[in-house]
Amino acid sequence: MNDYAVLHEPYAELLRVALRQASPEGAVVALDLAAGDGHKTAWLAAIGQPGAWVLALDHDRTQIACRKSSGVAYLVADAHRLPLGTAQVDLIWCIAALHLFADRAGVLDEIQRTLRPGGTVVLAVAGDYWVRRRTWPAGSVPTDRHPPPPADDLGGTLRCTLETSGFADVQIAAYLLEAAGQAVEFAWMPLVDAGTVQLKTASGATGVPGLPVNIGEPEIASILLIVSGRKRVG
Repeated sequence: MNDYAVLHEPYAELLRVALRQASPEGAVVALDLAAGDGHKTAWLAAIGQPGAWVLALDHDRTQIACRKSSGVAYLVADAHRLPLGTAQVDLIWCIAALHLFADRAGVLDEIQRTLRPGGTVVLAVAGDYWVRRRTWPAGSVPTDRHPPPPADDLGGTLRCTLETSGFADVQIAAYLLEAAGQAVEFAWMPLVDAGTVQLKTASGATGVPGLPVNIGEPEIASILLIVSGRKRVG
């Protein structure tokens, strides 16, 4: 599966919502790392403080030259040597690009360096993963649209990568890329365990513990992983 193709239409709205849910609001300085043509940087700008300094950075000058948006500064630079001061950035997004870097650990070190203490990095990764699909009762919906961690240690390698790089409070959300245009909760529900989600039933009852009808056999499916981590304070 192509990382770039799948995270454009028809799954762009799912990606936008998933990134927003994983990101603290009110950033004063925010960076879209490996931004490509920068068309998703506007989503990042929308969750910052009014007048926030929002940067779109990519090594490819032809990509950056494709788009100019009000309130966004465009930088042509190498992610391995970010042209930013130490402890200057509140929020960094890296969408479908971490695997492209020659020195992944080095880039994560640069992200650590440029983030302020308590600042957040959010990674979006799309790929094919082994999953065991959960089937939920017909007509039930979760009482909370924010996804709990996925089952079966889905995304565990990325968790370890961020923790090894020194990030704290690493959180993972996983979304099944199957039905274009579906509500975001129906993209994560097949991937979480019973007991981590409360359901609202068709009869209107709330607070019902999650009881999947079936847990399927392992299969390969296209998945969006959203992984966030926080720079330690002190």
